[in-house]
Amino acid sequence: MKAVLHWRILFVAGLVMCAAAGLRAQGVPYIYQPPVPSAAAPGGPGFTLTIRGAGFVTGAVIDWDGQPLATSFVSQAELTAAVPAAAIAAARTATITVHNPGVAVASNFLYFQVHDPISSFHYVNAPNSPVNLGYQGGSPNFPYSIAAADLEGNGQTDLLMGMNTGRVMPGYLDFFAGNGDGTFAAPVSSTGAGEGPTSIALGDFTGNGRLDAAVANLYPDTAGGQPTITILLNNGDGTFSPAPGGPLPVGTLPMTILTADFNHDGKLDLAVACQDAIYVFLGNGDGTFSPAPGSPFAENGHGGVGLTIGDFNGDGNLDLAAAIGGDEINLFLGKGDGSFTPAPGDPIVAKAMFAGGIVAIAAADFNGDGKLDLFASQTGNQGVDVLLGNGDGTFTQPAVPVAGCCHDQIFNGIWGWNLVLGDFLANNKLDVAVMEQNANAGISEDYIYTYLGNGDGTFTPSDYSVLLPESPTTEITEGDFNGDGLLDLATASAPYNYYNVLLSQASPGAAPDFSLSDPFPPASTSIEQGQSATWGLGVTSLNGFTGPVLLTCANLPAGATCAFTPADAPAATGPNPSVGGGVVYPALAPGIPPEELVPNLKIQTAAPTLVTPGGAAPGGGQAAPERRWLLGLLLLAGCAASLLAARRRRKALGWAVLGIALLASLGASSCSGNPPPPKPQPPQWVGGTPPGSYTITIQVVAYSGSPLEFSHTMPLTFTVTAIPGETASSVGSPK
Repeated sequence: MKAVLHWRILFVAGLVMCAAAGLRAQGVPYIYQPPVPSAAAPGGPGFTLTIRGAGFVTGAVIDWDGQPLATSFVSQAELTAAVPAAAIAAARTATITVHNPGVAVASNFLYFQVHDPISSFHYVNAPNSPVNLGYQGGSPNFPYSIAAADLEGNGQTDLLMGMNTGRVMPGYLDFFAGNGDGTFAAPVSSTGAGEGPTSIALGDFTGNGRLDAAVANLYPDTAGGQPTITILLNNGDGTFSPAPGGPLPVGTLPMTILTADFNHDGKLDLAVACQDAIYVFLGNGDGTFSPAPGSPFAENGHGGVGLTIGDFNGDGNLDLAAAIGGDEINLFLGKGDGSFTPAPGDPIVAKAMFAGGIVAIAAADFNGDGKLDLFASQTGNQGVDVLLGNGDGTFTQPAVPVAGCCHDQIFNGIWGWNLVLGDFLANNKLDVAVMEQNANAGISEDYIYTYLGNGDGTFTPSDYSVLLPESPTTEITEGDFNGDGLLDLATASAPYNYYNVLLSQASPGAAPDFSLSDPFPPASTSIEQGQSATWGLGVTSLNGFTGPVLLTCANLPAGATCAFTPADAPAATGPNPSVGGGVVYPALAPGIPPEELVPNLKIQTAAPTLVTPGGAAPGGGQAAPERRWLLGLLLLAGCAASLLAARRRRKALGWAVLGIALLASLGASSCSGNPPPPKPQPPQWVGGTPPGSYTITIQVVAYSGSPLEFSHTMPLTFTVTAIPGETASSVGSPK
């Protein structure tokens, strides 16, 4: 009997454990970028779609625009489904989600593009873009955050922005309904956000099929208070209402908020990256949340700036990777109950060679091995790194910088703030678009830099870098805003009150380039020897070119030099006679049309030296001093001989000696004399840049840090004039 009882107890316990495990597994799944494939040509045959992620159970279904596909369960981390040819009959972008049986809430969504692959791409401003957002009470409406999704359920992609007015009024949400052509309707505002709504997470927090918004608010609502998280529930008509029980207090500087089911209960939870820690809140399924066990979570006193989600060690529980703003990434492993612990070997050193701090991070399978990798962008010099995952919670070390990216060998003030992932070429390779802020003084250029994936975990910087109106600390999002099957981009500018929509073009059009305009003042300017002249040279961006350019001048006359300002790199050197240069950026002013950057070219000529001739040349009417001494000695000897002869009464001999002495003296005098003194000589100019007319060559080259290979040259002619009084006998001749 006891044995039977024991078996019954074990059997019941097993049933309970299995039931508990089943309940635990019936959570909201989470899916990873990219779907495989991520794009297909319109009119092509049906195919098998593979989705990888975490939390799949038997009976899980892949949905295509909300419609279920015939799905096969492979593992808790992989599903496949049959996509019929009718689903890809025409160019469009489909939305993919996954739902587990018995769970009302679907997973996060991915895009699938129905479009022929393109070899390169080009983005253009959508009609009326950039869009000004106006003012509230005299203060600009600042868009602190932006997200894109179908928020009304009508098949059009909409925009949602967290707005701030500089404390004129509390933060709020602006909803922009998509028109399907790349334009958006006027905003519908909803109150309820806090001060500085810096990040938005979209998810169905009540299980009613509509995407709600969780907003991380950067600043405390009141003096001495804490920053908060506010939950705004989607009413389905473009308006949002604050959920009960909010706001939720968090730590300092909440920068990123994400949503997923961390405890497998079928309800979406929240993770917030704050400067001091990671705060996790478990959803109750009605729009309210409670702190997770052990929250907040920190490692080495740090939380995060950027945040991403994934099962990095393959145990079926979602983990968190946090960019802490320095040179490391903290990895927090999920326990499956909403709590987290630092991973063994944490933190991950993610920067191998760059200065600055990692602020944006994303997880995806970049090399197609089924394991999650990391892509990190940094402040400091625009560097980006790739860390390939080993599937066990570890990553390749050191991180691999993207070679040739972002002109990092020149500037240290390019900051990569935010990024999005997508197959921008529709070629089944995952790409990354990074929102860059140019913090270099005097260069008001910000842009989106796109890194094209090679499918093996490496990336190639794109020739197309999209210029933006100046927009530091901006956010970026993506979606097919005009329904053509290609992913478009939208950005929001925190320091300026506008948002920008950029539409992808299937035909790249003209290649990126720049133009070099004629100098001002005209080239007929004269320069006096020893003086300088300055010209303005117009360098204008064309077709989206944003790379730096190197300006040089050659064929300068003797003694002359050239320099360009502003120059953000050391002057170039070159062969004789002289080459000078500097690196500058073409730029666009906020809005359109484009405005030239006008670097100044300064030509400095060399002044000649005024030389005054010395005393008269050798020769003249007077004897040299040593010859006069000889003459004196001969005369003295003659006088002495005369006196001696007189005393001895040898008069004849004395007179003879005296005569010889006189003759010798006269001879010495005639032999040692010089020609007559010359006339006085005037001072002379020697050296310097010779007077004359000169033509030099100005060359502007796409700097080697850019992936572009082209240049433009322009002749510049000027005249060097002699300084007043200079004669034509100056040394040198015009070239």
